[in-house]
Amino acid sequence: MNTPTNLPLSYRCYATYEVKQPLEVEKRIHSIIDRIDDTLHAREQLENGRIREREFFKITLKQLMEYLKILQLLGMIQII
Repeated sequence: MNTPTNLPLSYRCYATYEVKQPLEVEKRIHSIIDRIDDTLHAREQLENGRIREREFFKITLKQLMEYLKILQLLGMIQII
């Protein structure tokens, strides 16, 4: 998993969740993390000055688990 060149950093999978409406859940997760701390989103400034935002976050496992628990408690995600 850590060898593809399109990944910004190596990573480990600590948990998987089966959810209803996975695309909607992904959007909500991204939205809540950005609202809590928008500096966690992987961004880079390109040579032309444009900012490219990636689909990755630099976040601790503890932070992520707390955010997922909040989303579940608020009914924003349903883990099956």
